[in-house]
Amino acid sequence: MPAQRAPQAGPDSIKAAENIRMIMARDRVTLRDLSAKLADTDRPISPAQLSRLTSGQKSIDLDQLRAISTALGMTMAAALNGVV
Repeated sequence: MPAQRAPQAGPDSIKAAENIRMIMARDRVTLRDLSAKLADTDRPISPAQLSRLTSGQKSIDLDQLRAISTALGMTMAAALNGVV
């Protein structure tokens, strides 16, 4: 039986990923930095997983979006809409 691939991110996940990357670049936050901020939360995410999420290779679920947004000091709406 062939291995199943994770579904590619949809347009909302891709837009959120773009906005998250923009904030990370603006604030000079690396994937490792962000992962460290998330390590002690209810939603730890590895740098490798963050890379897949912020590149649009994998969809961002709501819990991940909440955790990432909070760690970056932005709202979920800002992450989705680019209002930062």
